[in-house]
Amino acid sequence: MATNGMRVRALVPAILIAALAAPAPLTGRAAETKDNKIGRWKLRAEAPAHGTREYEDRGCGVTVSIRQGVNARGQEYYSSYATKVDGKEYPRLIKGSNAVNTIAFTQIDPDTVAYTLRENGRVTATGTTNVSKDGRVLTVTTRSANAAAAANPEIYDRAR
Repeated sequence: MATNGMRVRALVPAILIAALAAPAPLTGRAAETKDNKIGRWKLRAEAPAHGTREYEDRGCGVTVSIRQGVNARGQEYYSSYATKVDGKEYPRLIKGSNAVNTIAFTQIDPDTVAYTLRENGRVTATGTTNVSKDGRVLTVTTRSANAAAAANPEIYDRAR
């Protein structure tokens, strides 16, 4: 016959596993910050160009992003990543690229993040992503590491 002590000892591993598997509650700044990028965005562009960006909150500060469409030359593009806004590099998948691509984000203000793109360890571009105060417009501005290149802004409207 099992005693109460035996029952408690048998439950301890199950309780520990459940406690470790549960996500930690957000505290401090992370609990207060809402990522206004979350959702689907449609690129403002002239035909034949078109595209979308989609951001999905995966919890614990992780955002998954998928960017896809057709550029002004009629070429398809696709890239995706899962990242946190913590300054660390995360892998970035780019359709047709054999290079090791990464992206890193840092928070500038509640509506703006800065990012750095690297290919095989070398910085290829930097930029910012900003959501308008009304939450309807997303502006992504990329600057090539080539100092002679101008910034390339992309404007998106919230699709949902």
